[in-house]
Amino acid sequence: MHRRGVADQRRKSGIEENVFGGPGVPRVPPGFPRRAPHVPGDAVPGGEGRAGTDGDQVHPGELSVQRREGGGRSREGRPGNRPAKRRRVLVSVAAPEGWRFAAFGKHPWAKDYIRLGSTTPMLTGIADWVDKGYAGIEGKKKGMADAASWRFWSKGFGPGALVCGVVRDSVDRLGRPYPLLVLGTGALRDWEGYWDLLPYACLPVWQRIEYLGAQRYEEIGRFESAIRGLHSPVPEWADFSGRRDREVAASDHAGDDAVPGEASRFIRLDGGAGRDPFPAAVGWQSRVRQDDVEAPNAVFFGGTISRAYLGVFRKPLATADFVRIWTVTGGDEGSMERGAD
Repeated sequence: MHRRGVADQRRKSGIEENVFGGPGVPRVPPGFPRRAPHVPGDAVPGGEGRAGTDGDQVHPGELSVQRREGGGRSREGRPGNRPAKRRRVLVSVAAPEGWRFAAFGKHPWAKDYIRLGSTTPMLTGIADWVDKGYAGIEGKKKGMADAASWRFWSKGFGPGALVCGVVRDSVDRLGRPYPLLVLGTGALRDWEGYWDLLPYACLPVWQRIEYLGAQRYEEIGRFESAIRGLHSPVPEWADFSGRRDREVAASDHAGDDAVPGEASRFIRLDGGAGRDPFPAAVGWQSRVRQDDVEAPNAVFFGGTISRAYLGVFRKPLATADFVRIWTVTGGDEGSMERGAD
């Protein structure tokens, strides 16, 4: 099959077009349980058995501990010991601040569609969103010369939870096209109050993902190991704020461009001549925050080598939004051509 039945591999009955929901907070896509069943570690592929966890939240698991009457541990049946009493003790099996990363899609050194790393409802829901959106534009993408790549962040499940990742055009070993999505989710302290500085916090993660996605892997398992070894963003807000202020002061842009009133509009970033769009993305996010301090649901920036954009989405993402993201570099009239250059 052209895509090995990508949709069939992850299709769940009853999934709505809008995979992110709630008033500004993504919800678990229909068909994905909020809590995973208690599964022994040796029954989970890839050694990912975290009993009592669902990947986005930590739920205590039960472990049997045997104790002597005096309180110390003993082994049942050891000569000279009294029969031990079995007690159930609740222990945390994972740190609540721990980040989990995963990869979905096609990699040039993989035979077909891959699904690597930690599987959580949040990460799988975004992969489904990419799948459904890309299915509607595959025919339109075949004639495009530039490959698209987008860095993004979005709200996670619950306060303090964040998602950051990269989605880019890619192919498998046989040259069949499909995006490669690498992303992670976890807690990031106080990010809701400093969301305009998230590009600085996520930059090392984005750069590492982009590097890993461009490497050659004789064994795709090495790619998975590298994905699992990614580090979470760091909330160094004071340093990021100072860096932003210095970059704004050094910029020759007057900063008087109007912020688009609709989340579906995209802001042109590059200004031509192959200029780095990152400072412009930071500057525009700061201006968007001045207009509305509430953190948006998701922010994407990137595009192609010749056309870079920033897209701010305050409403929950829908399938049509992926289509806009993937086709805006073609010069759709819905984009705002005046950028922060």
